[in-house]
Amino acid sequence: MEIELNDKLDWQTLAREFQVNKRIQIRDILKEQCAERIWKCLTEETPWRWTYHDGLGPVVLTDNEIQAKTKEQREELHRGILARATSENSFLYRIYPMVDAYRAQDDPGLFLHRVLEFINSQHYLTFIKTITGVPEIKRGNAHAAWYDHNQFLMNHTDFLPDQGRRAACVLNFTKDWKADWGGYMQFYDDALNIELGLLPRFNVLNMFLPPQDHSVSCVTPFAGSGRYTITTFFEG
Repeated sequence: MEIELNDKLDWQTLAREFQVNKRIQIRDILKEQCAERIWKCLTEETPWRWTYHDGLGPVVLTDNEIQAKTKEQREELHRGILARATSENSFLYRIYPMVDAYRAQDDPGLFLHRVLEFINSQHYLTFIKTITGVPEIKRGNAHAAWYDHNQFLMNHTDFLPDQGRRAACVLNFTKDWKADWGGYMQFYDDALNIELGLLPRFNVLNMFLPPQDHSVSCVTPFAGSGRYTITTFFEG
């Protein structure tokens, strides 16, 4: 299946809207059958890994590495993640590192490899440059994320000058989410009040220019499904 943008999108109108706050939410970003195929890959086919902050930097572990730990070790690991979150920036969620996996030729045939090619296609890069007004964008560094119960991403700005980030884009593939389940993409004002909260949705693109303070609020223990996204940092 070829992945395609919704051909009903009005690029120029979206670009004018984006310039107001340097962020935008675009509904029905892909053709419906494309979004459905990506959702199927994320929910049924992706070999997810775990990622968290250990106090020094990001850690990524496979399911096998997690299962090799004893029950007590897993509980201690989780307690440590939560303890660090009380005093420093932290996160916990499932990840699939799309660029690293693509380069290593991991998981042959996985549809996410096709998604990465689409993200770096000339047509999609032109779309992103048109909406953001950032012509120096050259490539997209993407990863997939799955937030399950009690998983979160604390307040941060996505600003890493040494990586040349010019724009941040989050493709959403979450169905039938309820407001009480958490998992909101939250933007903060200078007083750290929430000035915009974006519900997890299906076939929606959230896009902004870093640095902007934002987070993913903790998914509640009673959420009825997972929060699935593909985040791309577009670099110059």
